[in-house]
Amino acid sequence: MDMRLHCNGKIIKRATWDDVQAALDEIRDGEVFFTLDIMPSPENGPSGLEVQSEDGNYMPVIGMASGYPRDYYNVPVAGGEMIDILGYSYDPGSITRDYERIVSIVKEFFETGDVSPELLKE
Repeated sequence: MDMRLHCNGKIIKRATWDDVQAALDEIRDGEVFFTLDIMPSPENGPSGLEVQSEDGNYMPVIGMASGYPRDYYNVPVAGGEMIDILGYSYDPGSITRDYERIVSIVKEFFETGDVSPELLKE
């Protein structure tokens, strides 16, 4: 399966795992908008993975061909403030600070074209 990688304006049409690892280093260290898309886009199921990162906060979202995304969910702390990533505010329940979880999510998507529900819940 071919994957197209987009990371902060850089596009690689047939990404290798080495390309993805380089992008993961950027995700860990900065403000990043990252996507990994299955090419060609499937008619059903997952079509891509998006990760936004800033200040050690990561928001992964699985794009679905149906248009309804699957996203990360953890139980937010009551009264938790919204978290800003790349100029947008998000519910803390859709954010993780666990970089190794992001690596696992990206690796599983790259290898299989999907992400197990267990990785998207905390």
